[in-house]
Amino acid sequence: MKDPKRGRISFFFVIIYLICEYMRPQQMYSSLSGIPLAKIAIACIVIASLLEGLRFNNFNFENVLLLLFLSLIFLSCVFAVNQELAWPVFFDFVKWAVIYFLLINVINTKEKLYGVVVAYLLLHFKQVQYLVRGLVLSGFSIGKTGLYAGAGFFANPGDLGTALIMVLGISYYMMKLDTGKLFNLVKMKWVFMAITVCTPVALLATNSRGPSLAFVFCLLGIWIKGKRKFAGIFVAVAAVAVFIVLMPNWDRFQQTGTGQDKTGQERLQLWAAGLQMAQDHMLTGVGPDNFVYVNQEYYGSELDLVQHNTFIQALSELGYTGLFLFVMMIIGCFRNQRMVRRILKEKGTGNEFLIELSHGLDIGLIGFIVASFFVSVLYYPFFWIFLVISVTLIRLAKEASLSQESNAEAAQTGSIKELDGVGVFQTDSVAENRGIYQAWKR
Repeated sequence: MKDPKRGRISFFFVIIYLICEYMRPQQMYSSLSGIPLAKIAIACIVIASLLEGLRFNNFNFENVLLLLFLSLIFLSCVFAVNQELAWPVFFDFVKWAVIYFLLINVINTKEKLYGVVVAYLLLHFKQVQYLVRGLVLSGFSIGKTGLYAGAGFFANPGDLGTALIMVLGISYYMMKLDTGKLFNLVKMKWVFMAITVCTPVALLATNSRGPSLAFVFCLLGIWIKGKRKFAGIFVAVAAVAVFIVLMPNWDRFQQTGTGQDKTGQERLQLWAAGLQMAQDHMLTGVGPDNFVYVNQEYYGSELDLVQHNTFIQALSELGYTGLFLFVMMIIGCFRNQRMVRRILKEKGTGNEFLIELSHGLDIGLIGFIVASFFVSVLYYPFFWIFLVISVTLIRLAKEASLSQESNAEAAQTGSIKELDGVGVFQTDSVAENRGIYQAWKR
């Protein structure tokens, strides 16, 4: 039987870590400048996990792929064109590997997963409401570069838009399900509804074409998953129409792919350079964070820009091997979520939270894939946090399924009675009764 109080301290520091990673207070406030808050939070998670006797028993094929990806980054640094640029990326990504294995084991109950999801959405909603207020106060008239919020990777409108589009699916499906209250005051359903409605408006404020296109694909994904197809068409079309009407720089979107689109022409050059680097360095690429250096020093480019495509970023910096592993991890997430629905629906366990969250992750990944074709966010937390949630989700689904099977087997052995407010099974053997009780509790 799991102790409900066990792991609370380590979980507390998980939430602190998410706040440090997504809000970057050390970059927002000069008084905290230079303090590695995220690394301190990770160290606290490690210490708390050891003191609480955390068991590292969440096994998933994604774990193997992540370790292979980390090993590839190491090899890519060894053979990098400029190793001084490459090694900092490796050591930074080691942090992601550590936090990944910590989180998939610390988040070991539905309650903890729910807490992480709520914190994840609220942290993004902080950025969303800021962008919405900025857009409204500007009279829906913003500059070409768009608005941004926060620090770190949130300081770039395109990167911020990519992060925001990933939460849309989760907030939508949580809105349909959640009946709880935030601090016993506000219904969570209204909070999720606010995130769902305001996120597309925030995307307008970023003025980023990639996340805007991803929004359309997310709506398509929700429509395909929905049951009311006919009504869904009208809702999706209306949403896109309103989105276009409110778009502050529609002319910029109309110029996409034309000779007037200077940004688009530059990105085509960057993508071509990335593909050429992959041909010249097929197995391990030119090395992490080496794209700009190689493009200028070896290919004679005057552009001081990254690839602006996450998949080409993986291809050029880590070779075909890196792209293959990255795509396999994305496919693995979709597979995990599909298995969650299959396992829970077949067993009839009634875990709607896990099922709806799996749908939300699907939509978020669709948004990430589309938006990632226009930004370079391979080493950002966007996908890796999703990977944590996906692996945690399938684990909890399997545990719920096993618990359901234990209940069914116990029900065949004896009858159920109430004892001290807890359901237990009455059998002929005290030892057998105790074993079934433990299985049922698990």
